[in-house]
Amino acid sequence: LKHRLDLPVPEGFVVTTAAQQLFFEHNRLRERIDHRLAGLNGDDPADLDAVAGEIGQWILKADLPEVLRDGMDAAYAALAGDATEVALRSSAVGEDAVGGSASASFAGQYLSLLNVTESELEAGYRRILASKYTPAAMAYRLRQGLSDAETPMAVLVLKMVAAASSGVLYTNATDGEDPDRMSVHSVWGLGELLVSGQTPADLFRVSRTPPHDVLERHAVEKREQMVRGDKGGTAVAPLSADRAGAVSITDDQVNRLARWAMVIENHFGLPQDIEWAVINEGTKSALYFLQCRPLKSGKKTGKAKLPEIERSDDLI
Repeated sequence: LKHRLDLPVPEGFVVTTAAQQLFFEHNRLRERIDHRLAGLNGDDPADLDAVAGEIGQWILKADLPEVLRDGMDAAYAALAGDATEVALRSSAVGEDAVGGSASASFAGQYLSLLNVTESELEAGYRRILASKYTPAAMAYRLRQGLSDAETPMAVLVLKMVAAASSGVLYTNATDGEDPDRMSVHSVWGLGELLVSGQTPADLFRVSRTPPHDVLERHAVEKREQMVRGDKGGTAVAPLSADRAGAVSITDDQVNRLARWAMVIENHFGLPQDIEWAVINEGTKSALYFLQCRPLKSGKKTGKAKLPEIERSDDLI
């Protein structure tokens, strides 16, 4: 999105799948994990729980190779400048793929961490890798016929943005209503409460065709918001009565989101599920895109295009 479409995305870096491979080799985890998964009964919840617990602990207690630790520290220092917090987002090979076993979607199965401090960067990286081996994630891959080795994990490290509001945008109808509309769902603060279904969201229905008029607007009572913790992590804070019932994003911001969302859809040739955030900069606001994935219920809107991926041994 940033380099090919020139859209606003927070600065960041990627800890690659080659880094995960090195981490596994350094700690001799590949053979141990393969052996443990070989006898896994994906239909037995007790077996899934036991295997998940074992593999998770192996990963959480493993050492980072020095070259990987140095690479992450250098990339963080170059990213941060002054001390700053980051978000860690999982990105597994085959996640939300198009074609082949592309009905697979790992949305919500792998961990994302918000407002991670420098001191927690390595531990956060391990936690993201370990999240690939939760009972739900392992059972899902088994049902999809995906092997563990063909779905290695990369971790995206993004500068945290001070989100005044955030949410998701679907560039096509997801509820069987008018396919010429897109929908924008918005909450105050960080978007995790919305993504996890813990809070209701304001809803805007927007025309897919320029000038992307707002066709419907539904404000809901939002009693709380997720904010950045003072020492890292996140916290849930109550909203004042006047903000609780107020819309969390303006029509102008919705319109800008819609215009850029169609640029993303046209690029990939498929309806998109897009996560975004708004930050306030004085009297102005800025929009950032945090993530996008194919909208599984949507129909193709052109020739589907996947990003070209070059195999590399780079760790960062």
